[in-house]
Amino acid sequence: FFATLGVQFFSGVRFGIGLNRRNNFNTAPKALLLLTRVTTGENWETVMRDCAVEYPYCTTTAEAQRVLGDPLAIGDCGSTVGSYLFFDLFFLLGANLLVNLFVAVLLENFFNFQMQDSFVLSEEHLSSYQTRWAELDTNCKGVLPVGRFREFIEMLYRDRNPLGITVLASELKFRAVRMEVISNKPEGAELVFSDLLVTLGLHVVGSHGLPYADMLKRQEELSQYARLGAVSKLTHVYRSMSEVSP
Repeated sequence: FFATLGVQFFSGVRFGIGLNRRNNFNTAPKALLLLTRVTTGENWETVMRDCAVEYPYCTTTAEAQRVLGDPLAIGDCGSTVGSYLFFDLFFLLGANLLVNLFVAVLLENFFNFQMQDSFVLSEEHLSSYQTRWAELDTNCKGVLPVGRFREFIEMLYRDRNPLGITVLASELKFRAVRMEVISNKPEGAELVFSDLLVTLGLHVVGSHGLPYADMLKRQEELSQYARLGAVSKLTHVYRSMSEVSP
């Protein structure tokens, strides 16, 4: 939107300190690049002043038409009022919102890491895991049906066990972990006590404690499972809507 306005009002303005053959509003792509630079706050005042140039420091449209004898010729003047309004409004909405968004992302990641760091697995948590597993695995086989995964996690969540709290942070998180648990397993496979404990433990402590190569691999895997979890959620919503609709 602002790039279109910039081309409309400042296309052809004479070059100066901020405006040059690379940074100008003569075309939409160049306008986008210039506004991106303005968003960063790098010498955006010089661009604003160049766009504010007026007669007698530039050639007006009337003078250009008279000298060139072309009624379609345009001058290279800008607008002081228009330039100040345009750039102040863009910098207020664009740069400040971008900075606030950047800070919000940093804070969100900070609190996520802080939450993960506060989740330290103790003997109590491992005992809770073992106890709840035994309640479901009455035959003491060390395996559970995949269909009881949510039930088991909810039991851990009620115990305030980080192994359950981390997984039930959101529905998407739960589905992503579930996709990780059942991935690469044959049809009808079951949950294994030790394997599930390792998987849940990694989600609690995070991947930053792994060696660098393993951490990168782990992050790629989590991204893939997150996408699969999102697809699973959308599929569930679609099926629910299909069942409700006549």
